[in-house]
Amino acid sequence: GWSHVSLYLGEGEVLGYDLLAGIYPTQVEEFAHYRQLRVLRPRLAADERAKAADWGRNLVGGVFCLFALRGDPQRWTCAKAVWAAFARRGLDLAPAAVLVTPADLAESSAADVVWEAQR
Repeated sequence: GWSHVSLYLGEGEVLGYDLLAGIYPTQVEEFAHYRQLRVLRPRLAADERAKAADWGRNLVGGVFCLFALRGDPQRWTCAKAVWAAFARRGLDLAPAAVLVTPADLAESSAADVVWEAQR
């Protein structure tokens, strides 16, 4: 199963998440230890994906939780942060989910798999 997800910010940088540190920018290499990886490209124009990443940068310093409803503007899970960045651009990656999970995003029909690896 899928246990984590992140938003690509550009230039090798993604959002990182920690219960104590909150949401922070980090390098994509932080995910190198995961046994299963999938890179998705949401079906939006490149400029819209860039705007989603810009919005994601505004989450830096925000509160990371293990549980957060879609409508809660103060608490973020990794999956909710990614979902919200694209939902604000008009693309709902998990339309049926009340609590967005990494699995919802990994299996989204609104994104294409561009790379995948299992170890």
